[in-house]
Amino acid sequence: AQFAEYLKRGSYYRPLVQSILKKNNIPTYFYYLALIESGFKTNARSNRACVGTWQFGASTGRRYGLRITNQVDERMDPIRSTIAAAKYITDLRNVFNSWYLALAGYNAGEGRIMNAIMKGGTRDFWELAHRGILPKETRQYIPKFIAAVLIGTHPEQYGMSDASVAPMPAIVSVPVPSPLPLSSIATATGLSIDEIKTLNPGLLHNATPGFSSTYRIWLPQSASEKFASLALLKRSHGHHETLATADDDTSNYRVRKGDTLKSVAHRVGMRVKDLRALNGLT
Repeated sequence: AQFAEYLKRGSYYRPLVQSILKKNNIPTYFYYLALIESGFKTNARSNRACVGTWQFGASTGRRYGLRITNQVDERMDPIRSTIAAAKYITDLRNVFNSWYLALAGYNAGEGRIMNAIMKGGTRDFWELAHRGILPKETRQYIPKFIAAVLIGTHPEQYGMSDASVAPMPAIVSVPVPSPLPLSSIATATGLSIDEIKTLNPGLLHNATPGFSSTYRIWLPQSASEKFASLALLKRSHGHHETLATADDDTSNYRVRKGDTLKSVAHRVGMRVKDLRALNGLT
């Protein structure tokens, strides 16, 4: 039942994920790597502090270009994290010259796999597994992956019905002024905040992050005729640049004695809940 739920949830992302893998010359069945890592739950978190669809640790995520702050965690962005995972898998394949060992490296870390190769004197995954040189979890990981591919490709042969959902709509990357409340983007595009957050689960608050003057978000291509209005948000929300942000010292509002959230919000022309979201306050 749990695997069926994974297949159903993953079917929403599958076409896009596989297109990114194909573009990076990675077999499209590596889609199932994310499926066994997270079940395509974007906010999945392991007991080893790995996060998101592809279960990146913070250091590996940052190494492959994912931003992780108190305002955004791009490990939870299924598109950005898939692009990062494709780069990581490509590097692992280049190091080990084996898709099986690339999978093993993804699970255990490239250092442990390299040590196992040196100890065993072979790059044959099955030989290393048979001799018990690889960690037990890694020895079981590749058979688990293969089983996921077989069942996911032909679910009806394994007593599962096809419970696919409609795939993610065609989307585009749109630069918007930042920081900016999602309510403003919703007003400009006609989308709901929930629709925006579904496409951008890496946003930790109801606002875009403030570490740069713009931030690219994912929006449906079908709303493209409304994108032009987003450019006007910079002007209509220029006062946002006076707000305090966690990562950009050039856009701080210096809190004065006697200030409250309500008084600061009034001063900069914002709602209290938007000010709270932009600054990560409870």
